[in-house]
Amino acid sequence: VVATRFSPCGDEFAAIEQSGDLALWRFGAGGGGDASPLPFVRLQCHGRAGADVTFVDSSVVLATTGLSSPSSAKGAAGGSLALWDALLPPESALIASCAAPAEGGCALLYSAADQSLICGGQRGEVLVYDVRQRRQRLLWTAHTLATRALAMHEKSRRLVSASSDGDIKVWYLGGGG
Repeated sequence: VVATRFSPCGDEFAAIEQSGDLALWRFGAGGGGDASPLPFVRLQCHGRAGADVTFVDSSVVLATTGLSSPSSAKGAAGGSLALWDALLPPESALIASCAAPAEGGCALLYSAADQSLICGGQRGEVLVYDVRQRRQRLLWTAHTLATRALAMHEKSRRLVSASSDGDIKVWYLGGGG
């Protein structure tokens, strides 16, 4: 497992594995906080590597980043960034994908303020993907090495990116207030 996240309601959590597999667990109804022993959803999201996962405004829509080969198996994303609906059957769970970052994604976060996914890439790029329009909004080279971590302050629209070499940068994404 390379990344885990809680759902917005806190009743589920997701884990993405280095192999590109995504698993979702639901906490037991007994109130003890125990998770079910087996995931209730399993998806092959990225054919070559998984890197990060985040929930998108609900407990059933998730985004993943990693690396997929162009000839990935049916159901696996054709891009480094993918949007999934966990309620759909595995063969139709992929609802959108983006080929950027070209060499694969490393870090991922969701901005509820403008309904966008922000993804850090292996070559130091940062991608902003519009979830509503299902298209890439911005892409720029932020670092010389992989963008490994992202954090966002929604109100001020400030994005912090950090790279493998320890370089940290603050970006203003504009708009939103």
